[in-house]
Amino acid sequence: MKLKAVLFLFSLLALFLVFSYSYVNEMEGLWVIEKVKIGGEEITPVGRWVRINKDFTQQSGNGWYQHSVGTWHYNTHSDELTFENINGYADNYEPFKVKIKNNKMYWSREEEGENVEVILKRSDFLPQSHIDKIMGVWDLTRATENGVDITLQLDPASKRYIYYRWDKRFVAQNTPGGPLSGIYNINGHKPEMDMIFDGENCKREKWSFKIEQDSLILTSIASEKKMELKYKRINYFPE
Repeated sequence: MKLKAVLFLFSLLALFLVFSYSYVNEMEGLWVIEKVKIGGEEITPVGRWVRINKDFTQQSGNGWYQHSVGTWHYNTHSDELTFENINGYADNYEPFKVKIKNNKMYWSREEEGENVEVILKRSDFLPQSHIDKIMGVWDLTRATENGVDITLQLDPASKRYIYYRWDKRFVAQNTPGGPLSGIYNINGHKPEMDMIFDGENCKREKWSFKIEQDSLILTSIASEKKMELKYKRINYFPE
């Protein structure tokens, strides 16, 4: 009888371990955040992802940029997931309650009295953020101001271009009055950016943008004159 009882206990333990191991395995891999809701308001970041590794390490980022590394812990009894980043601030909220179904993972918890819901989908590749899409060299093809074509004024030699660099700096060349340069900062939730120009005045411009294949359209925001600049992507610097 004692032998049967011991074997029965070992069987239960083995079954529990297999179940726990397989469920943890479901979380391993690359996940892209599909939707974030806080208190009923959707505030989904663009291109946000997290990679959960078998060795209980994890990385996260936006687009092709990784900004966080650390570890993760999953409680098999309560279905709760905890992240700890070694290069960021401490997460002092309760762990996420977790559900996984049809290659989607659902997180939920309460933060400062509001319900937080996160939906992630499994992915085989990193998503692109807006900054990934806008990086590169763009040739000006058309410019309008309040609907009036001003392309010849801004680009008399048809050689004006702008280069958005990986380090969040931009350079515009072949412009009337000389080259322009500065810093660009892209909104993490919508296709808008600030362009802050080098110089004593640090002139700031705000633009919305639209990217379709090899086409870029910039539209001025909060400006007395509505500017629209159209570019095409090129792989060289016009001289």
